[in-house]
Amino acid sequence: MSILVLNAGSSSLKFGLFDDQAEQEFVKGKVSFVSSSRSVSTSMFIKGMATTGVGEGIEDYADAVTWTLKQLSTQGLLDSIQSVGHRI
Repeated sequence: MSILVLNAGSSSLKFGLFDDQAEQEFVKGKVSFVSSSRSVSTSMFIKGMATTGVGEGIEDYADAVTWTLKQLSTQGLLDSIQSVGHRI
C-alpha cells in the first residue's frame, strides 16, 4: 500500500508516492505548465529510473492530475494507493 502526495504550485503539480508508513518516497515527479504559452514539461522518477518529456494536452491542474494518474497506472502503481494528501 502507498500514499500519494500532491503539491499544486502556481504553474506546476509535483507528486510523490510513499510507502504506507511515509518513510520512503519511491516515486516522485513534476508536471510544469504555463497555460498562457502552452509550454509543458513532465518528469517522473521511479526507483532510479527517470522519464522526462513534453506533455501534450496539459493545460491546467485537472489535466496534470490526469497525466500523473495515467503514468502511475502505466507503471502498475495506481492500485497500490490507499491514501492521497495535498501539501498546503
